[in-house]
Amino acid sequence: DGAEILDIGGCSTRPGSEPVSEETEWRRVAPALEAIHDVFPEASLSLDTFRPTIARRALEQFGPMIINDVSGGCEAMYATVRAFDAPYVWTLRGDLDLPSKRTEMQNMNLILDPGLGFIGSVEADYVCLRAIDRLRVYGRQVLVGVSRKSMIYKPLGLTPETSLCATQVLQFYALCHG
Repeated sequence: DGAEILDIGGCSTRPGSEPVSEETEWRRVAPALEAIHDVFPEASLSLDTFRPTIARRALEQFGPMIINDVSGGCEAMYATVRAFDAPYVWTLRGDLDLPSKRTEMQNMNLILDPGLGFIGSVEADYVCLRAIDRLRVYGRQVLVGVSRKSMIYKPLGLTPETSLCATQVLQFYALCHG
């Protein structure tokens, strides 16, 4: 239906959720990746995983795709995305001061995600959102995911299902700030 990127995940990364086993995650994502790859080979795929072994298997079996890791990463994940030169969504969890992370940033095809919804509180999410323009100095793409997050619906007394208009306002704010 015109989507530019399809983000596929087999393990909930919602704060407070219990992760499924690695094998369960693979059993969930592999058929979806295969079906999309077979039917829509031109589709740009993103794999939502925090596990380097899942990322490696997907890259080996299905070819180039974005790795979307909300965990903030680890050495094994960095090595995996470097080995495949895979675009890597690096979720910063509110820590926008990247000079301390220069080593991890080297030789990586990074997309920076401030990590809204994973920072710890609604207030902290808004502090981070107001500072996202600081990420532009690193010359990397920035991904801001706000869709129906609690930072929107809780303060407004809405539900995730009724927060589309408020989501669009925050998406526009993020767009205007880089």
